[in-house]
Amino acid sequence: MTQREAVNSSTDNSNQRFRLPSGNIEQGRSQPKRSAPKRQGSQQQLLRRLALGLATFLISLGVVAVVYGLAISPAFRELTLENGTTAAVALLIGCFTLPLAKRLTLSPQRNLMVCVTVLAITPWTYQLGNQKELAGVDLATGFNFVFEILLAVLLYRLASLPAPKS
Repeated sequence: MTQREAVNSSTDNSNQRFRLPSGNIEQGRSQPKRSAPKRQGSQQQLLRRLALGLATFLISLGVVAVVYGLAISPAFRELTLENGTTAAVALLIGCFTLPLAKRLTLSPQRNLMVCVTVLAITPWTYQLGNQKELAGVDLATGFNFVFEILLAVLLYRLASLPAPKS
């Protein structure tokens, strides 16, 4: 075999290696080797945690909106409700930055306090951003959202710290 034939046969072998099969594929070849274990109780626990998290967010949004509507103005209440969706996304991102073990042990009271704090601060940052924009300061698009995410991450980190023993 000459050197040229050896090079051609090696390139044919490497080309053959990356070629998809063209004929019938034997049964079970691409089937998974084992099946995943069945989840029995975790589905209900997951649904319960999701419902509790959603209820916590909605309660905190309602409390903050009512307080701002009564204490400041109905327009500020509307601003709170309008920015609730971005706050919800920021809270989700902040919560999921925690390790799973800390997320599972986070108490509903601490979660509520984080939600209320983020929702209470969010309208003020948007109002400040709007005022800065009207004054000619060009803020980056999404600056407030990034701030909300960082705030949520920080608050969830603080909330997941163990309580001081007295």
